[in-house]
Parts: sequence; C-alpha cells; structure tokens
Amino acid sequence: PIKIATNSLLWVYQNIFSEQIMADCGFEPSCSSFASQAIKERNFCLGIFLTADRLTRCNGNEQIEGEAYLVNKKTGKLHDEPKMYKFSK
Repeated sequence: PIKIATNSLLWVYQNIFSEQIMADCGFEPSCSSFASQAIKERNFCLGIFLTADRLTRCNGNEQIEGEAYLVNKKTGKLHDEPKMYKFSK
C-alpha cells in the first residue's frame, strides 16, 4: 500500500505539478524520474533514501559541485541515476 501511494504521488507530481511549475532540474534524469527509478530498481526504503539524498543536492549548483565527467556536454545537466550508487557492507 505504501509503494502504491508513493508511485501515485510521483505520477501526480510528474504529470500535473511539474508541467505547471516548469521546474528546470539540473540533473538528468529529473529528480522525480530518479525517485521513480530508485524505488523500482532498489527496494522501497533504499529508493526513498537515495531520493532524499538527491533532493538535498538539487540546489542549482549541480554542475559546479558535480564531477566534470558526469556533465552531459549537450544538455549541461549532471548525469546521475540510481544504478550509479554502490554500497559496501
């Protein structure tokens, strides 16, 4: 039930609010797409954790703070997706 609610909220944000706000995310994929991918590719709890981490870094300085090799030369956006995160035990 929590996963369904979260996915529903993400869908509403992506399809209704994001278009109205016209937010220009400095990351690719966008933060909401990142959240959706993180929850699908990882378990729910880890997906939420990764999304929270991503949102704390979404402050308009992504290109300055990010690694130069991760910046897409065509779009100028920082490439960052859930599968890039590695965790050690």
